[in-house]
Amino acid sequence: MLIKNIIVVTKYLSGQGFGLILSFISSLIIIRTFPIEEFAIYVLFFALTTVQTVGSDLGLGNCALTLLAKSRHAPNRQQQIIIAALRIEKKLVVLGSILALSLGSILLNGMEIENVRIPVLAAAVLLLGHLQATVNIKKNRFNANQSQRVIFIIALQEGAVKTLAALFTYLRPEVETVALISVMGWVLINKFADRANSVVNLKKEN
Repeated sequence: MLIKNIIVVTKYLSGQGFGLILSFISSLIIIRTFPIEEFAIYVLFFALTTVQTVGSDLGLGNCALTLLAKSRHAPNRQQQIIIAALRIEKKLVVLGSILALSLGSILLNGMEIENVRIPVLAAAVLLLGHLQATVNIKKNRFNANQSQRVIFIIALQEGAVKTLAALFTYLRPEVETVALISVMGWVLINKFADRANSVVNLKKEN
């Protein structure tokens, strides 16, 4: 049992580790490609995205994880929990949007940024925060079922999206570049999580 638990933890940490390495690499690329003014906007963009993600969750993910862990042998019940959590998240995303937009309007004072860019980046913040919150909810089922392979893949995908977005700044060093690639990437991660969730359902039903 001890060896099995060590293997489980190792698989989980290896995925997280690779993801963190890719995130670190992407940060180095951004620092190299962005001028100081653009980097400041980049930091603000991801800070507000974090606010949006947290505001769209408010502990919902942890609650779902607890319920999912108690329903490991009831796939239909787990699916109902995921569906319910995603419905609640769609309502909480409004609160997250209010928090992110309010904080953003305060922090933008004194920053040199063209007005035409603000609506584009604001939309990207709201969408990316929502996508990240939904992925976090879906990942909780894999955590509850100890599906280390899926968790490993999703962690790599998250790191890969950050790295790819950073690499594209060599072509166009703007926050909008990172925002576009990030949104597209997280849409694909969501679709992968949905497919993996369907596979879990089939395996448990069989």
